[in-house]
Amino acid sequence: MSAWVSFLNRVIDVCGETQLSASQVGEEDISWGKTATQVFKKSQPMTGFGAALGKLKGFGILKELTEIEALANQITLGSQDATEFLFSINKAMAWIKRNTKKIGSAQRAYFLYFFRELFNEATDSYLNLSASAESALHKVETQI
Repeated sequence: MSAWVSFLNRVIDVCGETQLSASQVGEEDISWGKTATQVFKKSQPMTGFGAALGKLKGFGILKELTEIEALANQITLGSQDATEFLFSINKAMAWIKRNTKKIGSAQRAYFLYFFRELFNEATDSYLNLSASAESALHKVETQI
């Protein structure tokens, strides 16, 4: 639980008070979450987080879950700003909603990939929220 809290606090820190508005995104669906808190305080991200950490631990990439607490402090937005990052998550959730039959399962898979990318130093997305979001969507798209 402390690993999740560390991650969530860091995302809220890097995104700040950023809140998506309809005027920023046009007709795109932003119903998944307008703020970092709204995006990540749902069951799908939490489930994906736990599953990803279990996989990373099983693969020997993480030795202890407490490592996440230290890694969380190093997470960045990468090349995007907070608005673009939140929009990319909403876009991914909208794509899943339009293109999958089992929406909840696909959302959990997206967040599993998101967190595996984020916390695996062997990926190009390591500790980069924006790159992890893009990579996770690409993985979901290729499996459907």
